[in-house]
Amino acid sequence: MTTFSTSAKPLPFYADGEPPLEELVDKFGSRLEALTPHDKLILLAALATNLAFHDSDFTGEEWSLTDTYNELPCNPIDDELVDSLASLDNLQRDSLLGLCEALVAQVRYNQGGTLNVAS
Repeated sequence: MTTFSTSAKPLPFYADGEPPLEELVDKFGSRLEALTPHDKLILLAALATNLAFHDSDFTGEEWSLTDTYNELPCNPIDDELVDSLASLDNLQRDSLLGLCEALVAQVRYNQGGTLNVAS
């Protein structure tokens, strides 16, 4: 019988070894606990949107993670996190997907803070 954990593991479990990820852990904790659930979801949205469009806009020019974040219809997120977006552009695709996986697990299973969703 398979047993599943209902708690998020530290970020290095999902993605590790690249300096931008280590910087995230240094700034926000191994489970990114210094970020609010809202900030984690906005980061996830920016990562997923950027991955979906293969890092380029319709003109073929490079489309950065910061550009993607700036186009999202959201409230501002933590300034330190916004400053980290440029370094995340340098992550390998697998590391970006690992970061997405970590963010989903943390928002889903961690009990830190509340999430306000407009209806």
